[in-house]
Amino acid sequence: MKEKTLRKLKINTVLVLAATLTMSFPISAAAYGYSANESMYLAGVKQMAKSGKKSYTLVDVDKNGTDELLTASADGKYDKLSIWLYDKKAKTAKRKATLKQVTAVFHDKKAKKLIVEKKNTPKDTYVEYSVKGSKLVKKMVYKAVKSKKTGKTLFYKNKKKITAKQYRKYASSVGKKQKLTLINNTPWVDSDIIGAAGAAGKQSVKDDFHLASNYDYFLGEHIKTNYETDYFINRLQEDVDSRIEEMFTDRVKYPSEKSKGLTICRDYYDFATNWDKRDSDGVEPLRKYVERIKDATTLKDLKQILADPSGSPFTNLLKAKVDLSGTDNRDLILSLDIDEFSVNAYTLKDTEAGQEQIDMQRESFAAVNAHVLSKLGYGKEEIDRILSECYKMEQELSASVNDYTNEEIEELLTTFTSYEELCGRVTQFPLKEILTGIGVTGGRIALAQPDYLTALDAYFTSDHVSRIQSYLIAHNVFQAADYLDVETAALSYGYEASEVSRNREEIIEMMESSAKEEATDDGVRTFVGVDSGPFSVAVQDAYMDFFVEESTRQEQTALVKKCKVALRAMLAGETWMSEAGRTAAVEKLDNMTFFVMKPDEQIDPSYLAIDNTRSFLEAMVKFRESKARHNGEYVGQKVDRTKWCYDLMPGNGPTKVNAEYLPDLNQFYIYAGIVGEDTFTADMTKEEQLGRLGNIIGHEMTHGFDPRGSKYDKYGSLVATNEHPNGWFTDEDYQAYQERIKKVESFYDSLPTIPGVQLKGSNLYGEAVADMGGMAIGLNIAKQQTDFDYKAYFAAYADMWKRQNSLTTELSNLKADPHPPVYLRVNVTLQQFDEFLDTYGIRQGDGMYLRPKDRLVVW
Repeated sequence: MKEKTLRKLKINTVLVLAATLTMSFPISAAAYGYSANESMYLAGVKQMAKSGKKSYTLVDVDKNGTDELLTASADGKYDKLSIWLYDKKAKTAKRKATLKQVTAVFHDKKAKKLIVEKKNTPKDTYVEYSVKGSKLVKKMVYKAVKSKKTGKTLFYKNKKKITAKQYRKYASSVGKKQKLTLINNTPWVDSDIIGAAGAAGKQSVKDDFHLASNYDYFLGEHIKTNYETDYFINRLQEDVDSRIEEMFTDRVKYPSEKSKGLTICRDYYDFATNWDKRDSDGVEPLRKYVERIKDATTLKDLKQILADPSGSPFTNLLKAKVDLSGTDNRDLILSLDIDEFSVNAYTLKDTEAGQEQIDMQRESFAAVNAHVLSKLGYGKEEIDRILSECYKMEQELSASVNDYTNEEIEELLTTFTSYEELCGRVTQFPLKEILTGIGVTGGRIALAQPDYLTALDAYFTSDHVSRIQSYLIAHNVFQAADYLDVETAALSYGYEASEVSRNREEIIEMMESSAKEEATDDGVRTFVGVDSGPFSVAVQDAYMDFFVEESTRQEQTALVKKCKVALRAMLAGETWMSEAGRTAAVEKLDNMTFFVMKPDEQIDPSYLAIDNTRSFLEAMVKFRESKARHNGEYVGQKVDRTKWCYDLMPGNGPTKVNAEYLPDLNQFYIYAGIVGEDTFTADMTKEEQLGRLGNIIGHEMTHGFDPRGSKYDKYGSLVATNEHPNGWFTDEDYQAYQERIKKVESFYDSLPTIPGVQLKGSNLYGEAVADMGGMAIGLNIAKQQTDFDYKAYFAAYADMWKRQNSLTTELSNLKADPHPPVYLRVNVTLQQFDEFLDTYGIRQGDGMYLRPKDRLVVW
């Protein structure tokens, strides 16, 4: 069911405690408590807001974890520099020094000091400062002074004369230090950081629309810890999670007979938690599988067992996954990877990994086998032999496993061999029979580890019968443990045998929680491993049965159609594109498949049904076989872009809180999870609906024509190559397109955010272009409507994107998120359009104004 990891609960507990201590939340239960760094940051914001043209930076001079604040007069210059330290008692910044005639500031990380360069004649003056405790200490002064008597330049180090050579040596070293860059809050402060809006003060909609529109919200405390975010996506996710929880738990309000999917989920949970039945069966249900492998004394016998999905139900020495090809996507392909060993294959191959480390990772594996096999009548010597031979086979096969780079992995997974060719090439290992057993009888196959399959084929000789037999027994025993009695299952979770009776109720509670997670896992919220979300199709179907209303779906479908019509008109009239380019773009849009909230026809989840007339183990063997065959039968089938295959791609089920464009299928999705109070309700005005979900729809739709989407044609085939990066663009159009993209990149490169963080337009332009495209689509729809309230439209857009998080979280977002920070998603997007500027009377000199020649709209 789930991918097991070899772990010890006691070790995990220590790690969790260590992680908690490391986080060291400076938060009370009642309110958000600012960290020292946040206090310094907010002090910088406040200084800038109070004094107009000032600039600042933050730098941890002494590397104690708390930044020092530097503020300077004159926009973009140093001049009059003030140095602030954190006051622990007051929990704020306190000014410790002010220096005049400053020309530059450097940070010497190694020596933990600031070096200030000052104006002087004829040479500059360098002053060193260090931080000790809560004090700023002037450490050293290098000074050049012209003698009034002789006119010669005299050089000093802390008032003592030094030679010109000594002075020049010091002066030249300054240039090698990190020169600090000062920024200001122009054009806008990052108001999404808790406290920043209050520090900056209320702004006019003409100067900072995002802050002004959401000011009252920003003044509130919507988060409690440094690691929370208050955002509509998070709120919608909580709604989805609570609906699934309630649906599964409340058997009166949500009766099983009204949903086949819900029946399957509950049947699994009820059977998994029938401890009396499982304890009564004990390990006996596993006997027939182990005995069959034990009785297989020839290579032919073992091959027959592997060919039967129920013969060795938990391992066939390979991991198989059905997926798109990732290139032409004309059919569904199969990828094959290494089996899951008792120890990670890379660890086994690592010559530096000690035997003690390997043995520790195998503790649960060995304990489960010893327990189960002894219960089945095996003696200690026989058990030791089985484990020893299993480990030898793993060690020998691990030599064929390669540690590939990401680029090499991508190439391997898009390099295909036909079913016939691969099965013909593998002569000893029963690959064809195994694939037939899971429903694969043709198609294309990719090998994640080609050398492993070669080694596996070579391994299948009469000399290795005993080791193969031992491997199959040991791995089936370990993987089956989850579906046996309480004691055996507990061992597989890492409990000691002595703990089971003593902590039985606690263990049962933990395992019931795990069973519930599996029964309610929609495949979207968690990705534990390849078997994550085992009942995801059933969960998705149940969610659609109870929570997706057809009337809402029809309303949103109408909105999607409006957006498509508006985008089509934009593409057809795009002046910077050639006629051929416009035709290709329109054809791609016309060929785009749209899915709104749920598919027209749900996938029948019957193949996931649990047969509770058997033992729990036998029921799960049949479940795994049925699911594997359901997926395997897709291999070689032509991709049907009109179908929403949430069985093969559980990550894009209806419960997903998102809207999404999939370039490799040319498909567009509005998932049911994205629909809620912040995005779309029936009682919203047309302006609110368009400003909220309408803009999300337009945003995702334009991804079909962004730098990534343009690499795929109207069928979802990858047509861009290194030699021909144009995709479906003509050479002329591609050049014009790149010029517009470069302009977006440069614009975002120039925007200041948080001291020490530089935005990279090359990471953000795809999402930024889509934001502007979505707004353009919305405004084109607005033009077709009478009495359209533009203020309500823009206000709804800003309200949806409001967000609050800590400085820590924002720093992480700025480094990793491909989307611009939210305050820029609002302000930069809106300032591109005359409709916005005219609605609020924004003119040159206002913070939201952007000259027409500087505007960035691509579509």
